[in-house]
Amino acid sequence: MPQVFLCMKKFVWIFCFFFLWMAISCSRQEVQHTNVMPEEMRDSSFVTVPSSPISITVSSVGDVMMHRWQMNKAHRKETETFDFSKVFSFMQDYFDQTDWLVGNLETTFAGKGKGRDTSILGYSCFPYFNAPDTFAYTIKSAGFDLMTLANNHTFDSGYEGLCSTINLLDSVGLSHVGAYRTKDERQRPFLVDVKGVKLGFCAYTSTTNGIHIPDSLKHVISSIEGYRDDKMQMMKQNVEALKKAGADAVIALVHFGTEYQALPNRYQCKVVDSLLTYGVDVVFGSHPHILQKMEIKEVVRNGSKHKCVVFYSLGNFLSSQVRKDSLLKDVGLLATVQFTKWNGATRISEITCVPTYTFWQPDYIGVLPVLETKKSLEKFSKLRVKDWLNLDLTSFLVENILFSKSVEYKKNESGYRIKLPKCED
Repeated sequence: MPQVFLCMKKFVWIFCFFFLWMAISCSRQEVQHTNVMPEEMRDSSFVTVPSSPISITVSSVGDVMMHRWQMNKAHRKETETFDFSKVFSFMQDYFDQTDWLVGNLETTFAGKGKGRDTSILGYSCFPYFNAPDTFAYTIKSAGFDLMTLANNHTFDSGYEGLCSTINLLDSVGLSHVGAYRTKDERQRPFLVDVKGVKLGFCAYTSTTNGIHIPDSLKHVISSIEGYRDDKMQMMKQNVEALKKAGADAVIALVHFGTEYQALPNRYQCKVVDSLLTYGVDVVFGSHPHILQKMEIKEVVRNGSKHKCVVFYSLGNFLSSQVRKDSLLKDVGLLATVQFTKWNGATRISEITCVPTYTFWQPDYIGVLPVLETKKSLEKFSKLRVKDWLNLDLTSFLVENILFSKSVEYKKNESGYRIKLPKCED
């Protein structure tokens, strides 16, 4: 009897185990089946997989110049070399935060003794700029990615000097736009892929300071001098070429306006309105050597409203110019625009501005972030009393210069965040 009971007990355990195994097996099969996509749904026409948004930032500064005082301070007599390594040190954290950094290069790199003037240790500044090659390496090591060469000093050292400049930028790994060695170079649209967002850049200047450029070399610079209809058409064709080449967003770097004039002139407004109509999303302006206002404009493209941003003049970023009365020639702006690409559309999603100020030290002239400096007295203890007074004035005036009543912004410890208005129906 005990043996019969023991056998029945084993049978019950085996039966229970078998039933449990079948239940689990069926359950797994049901789960697997629920995750199998029906054959007709595998066709891409039936399935829409939303893409993840990609956001990238592009930052631009204004005029990057090299005057006599900068070269004299950076010169090391014992080695006959120049040391510009400190000039951007206080801006490095800001540079490191952006994905693509742009500046306006207002000097040439023709080589020592090869410019139109050699009176400053073999180099020169106004009216014909020619800087030591070391400065190009400093710009690159600071984090700059692209320099526009389209400005009134492009041809300061002639065609050979321009070629030397471009050759040097190529050798240090700095991209450039707006001036060219050959016709073929000029005809190539400049695009860069930044983390999956394709940015197209074009650059123009309204003046070459009256320097004669022979007809055989008209291709070397993107000039809109005179603002004639054929110049406007040229810009339109450039933007169309960038769009055709696959640009998700187009940025124009324009050297225009009147020097030391606080407001954009009618030609600046004409160029900006034309560029936005052609398809440009952002305009970074330079040339006046002081800040001018920024605007957020709305255009209609393909039947939908589109926001664009314009900085008419970013002022001087690095130079030896100083404030004269209300003219803030030692003040500039680091302007940052964030683009977000999602489901095939690319839009401006954020705008920030960091005011900057050039300051003098015994061995260099550098750049400071205005608002951060005012809050970090110990970090910047070596500044002159004059600098502190200028910083106070700068922080007060910048807001009035930069923002019209229609622009809403929020101030933080380092700069300003611009509120993007909603597109009206």
